[in-house]
Amino acid sequence: MSKLLEKAINVEPVGVVYNLKGSTIDEWVYNLLTNKFNIDGVEVVKTNVIRDGKKPEVVVYVFIRPNSRNVKSNTARIPEHLRKRMDEGVYTADEHLRKALLPLCDKFKLGTTRGLVFCKLDIFKVIGTMLVVNPKQQTINILDIARMKKDSILTVMKSTKFVNENNDSADKYSNIINQLER
Repeated sequence: MSKLLEKAINVEPVGVVYNLKGSTIDEWVYNLLTNKFNIDGVEVVKTNVIRDGKKPEVVVYVFIRPNSRNVKSNTARIPEHLRKRMDEGVYTADEHLRKALLPLCDKFKLGTTRGLVFCKLDIFKVIGTMLVVNPKQQTINILDIARMKKDSILTVMKSTKFVNENNDSADKYSNIINQLER
């Protein structure tokens, strides 16, 4: 690691690059929800590469059992043996689940499929939370997404936002260069 930061100029780095496995993201979100926020019935968190190549896309979903104490349903009056046979229903999150998921979502919405309740998370918000990004001071970018047999790797850069404190457009030499380059 020390060789990585060697340089021949006195300048501080403004960014760091991480390789995050999809399974690491899954585990972190799962532990955040179950251990920190004490959300009941989290079945699985799954990061999945939808598309790689020129316009890569990766998604993160949280799947929750419909009988979770944090999920409210309009099927509550239906006997459980019949409810298990029903695939769809209208599910809403209680305030505790909403507070846990809202910072990780672009648009908070619960859906249902195959007997599970799900919520799609925003990959940038998830990674930003993982890497403790302060959006006023830092940015994150996903530089590369690699699909593997049973996992994926996201190359993520966290960098400091550039703030130009001395934006003096009256620099004589810059003006001369601008004129020469026209």
